[in-house]
Amino acid sequence: MSAAELVVSNDSGLMHVAAALGRPLVALYGSSDSRHTPPLTHVEESSRAVTRIAEIQGLDCRPCFRRECPLGHFRCMNELDPQRVLQEVRVCMSKDLRFRDCAEIDRRACTRDKLLMPPTRG
Repeated sequence: MSAAELVVSNDSGLMHVAAALGRPLVALYGSSDSRHTPPLTHVEESSRAVTRIAEIQGLDCRPCFRRECPLGHFRCMNELDPQRVLQEVRVCMSKDLRFRDCAEIDRRACTRDKLLMPPTRG
């Protein structure tokens, strides 16, 4: 984890480890709530790393804090669009100085920082 250039994680122990290590982080919240269990670097730009939050707003059943959906649909995670997560990754990378020389973040591999991202469709 300490060698990771950027971490995308659900609300879990690994997310908190990444935050504690000062890794740039995109934290995904489904059945939990970022106001109750924020990463240690909850502020968007701390002195140590950039942290972004991705979560669905406006679901009546959220947060339920359950590991399995009591309603059986798990909308809080299923409706979290991968493009939204990728957008948060882009924002995180654009604000982190280690990635400032990476021109097309979502189209090219940033070999300088050993970050490889597959090209997007479209």
